[in-house]
Amino acid sequence: MLSAHPLLLLLTPALATAYVYQPLPAITPIPLPSDSCQSYPGYIPSPPGFAPSLQFIVTSAEDPGAEGLYASSHVFNYQSGWSDEHLIMDLRKSRAFAKEAYRCHGGNVSTTYRQDGKSLSISRDNRNAYLTFNGGGWPLELYAHEEDGKRVEGVFLGSANQTTWGFYYERPTEDCQTLDYYQVKLLGLPLDESADMRAAADPEFRGFLRVVRFD
Repeated sequence: MLSAHPLLLLLTPALATAYVYQPLPAITPIPLPSDSCQSYPGYIPSPPGFAPSLQFIVTSAEDPGAEGLYASSHVFNYQSGWSDEHLIMDLRKSRAFAKEAYRCHGGNVSTTYRQDGKSLSISRDNRNAYLTFNGGGWPLELYAHEEDGKRVEGVFLGSANQTTWGFYYERPTEDCQTLDYYQVKLLGLPLDESADMRAAADPEFRGFLRVVRFD
């Protein structure tokens, strides 16, 4: 559950630092055409239409330290034999170092290197609504944001009129993973009773995902 207290205390062996979360902007999401690529930055109208070299970044995060982090895909293999590939937020901020680029082609969004035809959607488990390559999810949609009646710069990822994403930190573990990162999932989606529901971690803070060109 998100804390009602905006002030958190981060402890280190030698120092205790007061850390203040910033409020999430009160925005209104405005749906943009998402059945083609025309709303993506750098759209090229040549049939069937595409937008090359895109990246997804954290914006307006309640935790200012997460501002500007980039999305990368990661494959998760579970002891049950089930696997999942979805996007996480890389803790390294250099946009050129080990960052994936994405593209929209004919209305479908994938990584620039993929040859398997899989595209991004949003998991139907509304407690774990990740950006996934597993298929069958909520459609990936684009939105504009308005705040106090004024358009906010940029276009943002979401679905079903929801554009607020929840983030929580995953530590490295000896038996499972060697990197640390933020998990990211879309908040506010309706319950889909047909979805395979799994255990879920509560978000530690919220923010938005903006689509930018990777030039």
